[in-house]
Amino acid sequence: SDIQADASNNSVVNTKDIKRYLQKSYRSFERRLEDA
Repeated sequence: SDIQADASNNSVVNTKDIKRYLQKSYRSFERRLEDA
């Protein structure tokens, strides 16, 4: 519930953080596919 409150208070910053996190995990996912 703390995370939800933080998300509603800082929705813009939270969205940027989510995009940055998704980009990081997507790059590592791509790397794993190339290594497989």
